[in-house]
Amino acid sequence: MVDLPLGYQPSFIVVNTDDAPLDQYDNMPGMEAAWLADFIDYTLNGSTNMPLCLPGRAAGFSGLRVEHHRGFGNSDGSNVDLDNTFIEALHRAGYLTAAVGKWLNGFGEGGDAGFGTQERQPGVDFQRIYWGAPTYYDYDVVDENGDLTHYGSAEADYATDVQGQHCIDFLNSIPSNRPFCLYWAPRAPHAGFTPANRHLSSNVSVTKGASWGLLPSKYGNAAWLDDAADDWGDADAVAQLITDHTNGNRAVLSVDEWLVDIMEHIQASGRINDTIVILKTDNAHAFGELRQSDKGIPHKAASSMLLMVRVPGISGGTRRHAVSDIDVAPTICRLAGASMRRASDGMSFHKTFSSATAPHRRCALNASPSKPPTFGALWYEDGRVYYEGWELGQASGAIGCWTEADQIRDQGPQPDAAAELAALQAYSYPAAPDEDGH
Repeated sequence: MVDLPLGYQPSFIVVNTDDAPLDQYDNMPGMEAAWLADFIDYTLNGSTNMPLCLPGRAAGFSGLRVEHHRGFGNSDGSNVDLDNTFIEALHRAGYLTAAVGKWLNGFGEGGDAGFGTQERQPGVDFQRIYWGAPTYYDYDVVDENGDLTHYGSAEADYATDVQGQHCIDFLNSIPSNRPFCLYWAPRAPHAGFTPANRHLSSNVSVTKGASWGLLPSKYGNAAWLDDAADDWGDADAVAQLITDHTNGNRAVLSVDEWLVDIMEHIQASGRINDTIVILKTDNAHAFGELRQSDKGIPHKAASSMLLMVRVPGISGGTRRHAVSDIDVAPTICRLAGASMRRASDGMSFHKTFSSATAPHRRCALNASPSKPPTFGALWYEDGRVYYEGWELGQASGAIGCWTEADQIRDQGPQPDAAAELAALQAYSYPAAPDEDGH
């Protein structure tokens, strides 16, 4: 265990929102009013291992980079070893565990982009995860017994509300002397950006980044990257983009409401001082930055990881440490005294809780030597780079992958995607620096 002001094994609540825009935490009024000041904010230098849903969630689960957990795309959940997650590790360490909401697409369903499998997941005691291809209103949930429950199109079936109640049900079931881990992955704000009916007209803020609407070449990028930028066409297309962003932020309002309920619940139960709360996203979502309006691109608007952590007895505030999704699992396991079945690629950032100057990754969120800051790679002092290189290959059909080498070319044709992916899988990665940055 680490030297934190906790009397015994801490419990964990991990909330993983889906494709959250960079201004998500600006649109959580309930949490902002009552709780967010207590959270440490790592969003400034947070980075996802790959800006896609499944690869990002699998990295957070496992502490492994995408080429090691092998969930390369959004239907590759069957590749991921779910015996190697922080949930399973905590279960073996005596924790009572819960998994609620979105799981790994394609796992157990023949790669058809379904979100769950009709059986108990490894290490999960209380299970309420999506089955099939869910929406906000019409979906099935599978429990730990493998039984399916269908939720229809009524307002009472709004997915975030149902999941929030599942979280409260789990918290109500925990013995007072048992450490627990609740993992909740609401689909909000992803999947059509569908707000609850009560939020359809809510006022939310919509933040446009500095590169909003610009062609990549106008921001210092190579001209060929303009071919991968969206052609907005007319004012109606721009208006739709802003509407989508607005509705995404409205969808987050229901998450905010249930988070407040969850925080108040653990406070009322007397467990607020031994529960660590982690708010993160699997990846961000580009809403017009460099004319991109989706995920899966290496610009900061898509590859950022929103991350806030509440640790009892530790003051909130901004931290400038470079933190990745692959660092979440080793941090949780270090604090819990648990161990993963496979050595992590990530590093525990627990020391940064109590010290803004504690070393973690001695690097910063900045550009490669040949790229402007929009690419948001993590460059280390020794010259290595993590999380750079997902090919902007929409125009040519390349699939690409995040690598430790600069794969984005300034000029000319892109490399053959199949050959590149094979080379990445065979590549021997150097050891990451230890948690002191060495």
